[in-house]
Amino acid sequence: MEISLLSSTQKYAASALFAVALHHSQLHQTRPTTRLLSLEEEPIGEGASNSSTISVSDFPHLWIHDNSGLLLPVFRFMEVEDQAWEGLKETAGVSTQARHHVGSFMTLLSETNDEVSSGIREKELALLKAVDATMLSMESSLVLSEDSDKSCDYETHCRQRCAYPDTTTATDPNGRIPRTTPNISNNEDVDGSGFRFFEKPIEEGKLLSEERKLTVLYELLSSCVADYVTDGGSKGYDARHRVALRLLATWLNVKWTKMEAMEIIVACNLIVRLKNEDAEQFGKSKNDKWKQAGIIGASALTGGSLVALTG
Repeated sequence: MEISLLSSTQKYAASALFAVALHHSQLHQTRPTTRLLSLEEEPIGEGASNSSTISVSDFPHLWIHDNSGLLLPVFRFMEVEDQAWEGLKETAGVSTQARHHVGSFMTLLSETNDEVSSGIREKELALLKAVDATMLSMESSLVLSEDSDKSCDYETHCRQRCAYPDTTTATDPNGRIPRTTPNISNNEDVDGSGFRFFEKPIEEGKLLSEERKLTVLYELLSSCVADYVTDGGSKGYDARHRVALRLLATWLNVKWTKMEAMEIIVACNLIVRLKNEDAEQFGKSKNDKWKQAGIIGASALTGGSLVALTG
């Protein structure tokens, strides 16, 4: 059984969307108010051909340029054909019809056919449940941390009234123990780099089911984390990858907390991979192993009650 839950066409569309998001994320760094134009505002026909002689390869500072090492590993992991890479980069960085392209790629991602196995649908639903379970685990940890803060506040108040010596080692002026549990991001207007941006969900995103959206984002996240070695070095999960994923999640109307949950799943995936590095199954490719181990980490976080999304 094929490990990826996306068809070749869908992986192409997902990679193209990520490329567009990566480029627009770079634009947000200097112009946070920059957003995709609406279909009505975006030029078509003659107005869209003014930059036809400009090439991404002429601008090595771009995040989608080969020099950054950010995009090609994603294409490789998503098994996009080599001859399509240049076209995808040009579409992301040069085309003046980005909004039209984003809508078209989302439409491709939404398409299904009768040949799609029920097993793939079940695995997409299992991923959705795994993400939801991980989010609940994150929220529970946050509640416990907040309860601990309240307990510390009460202890400090009692100590002050009864003149007990202060034994806490915290530097907080209120005597609270510093929180070690990561906070869950709730501000959907601030991207992963701290910049406030003004992007909104794309209309065509409504064509995709919630489980399909998460499948797309999960596989793209896995492609960013995958340890590809090129020219003697590896990039790994770059902060610019994260900003692009945040923008793409916004276009798809997926809350960032779900992306944070998937980051935990993929991080656990990495731990599993390292532990089993010496026991790799014969005949499995590197990419297949990354995708196969996907939900094992979530199962560990949620008591082992989840179904693993393995082939």
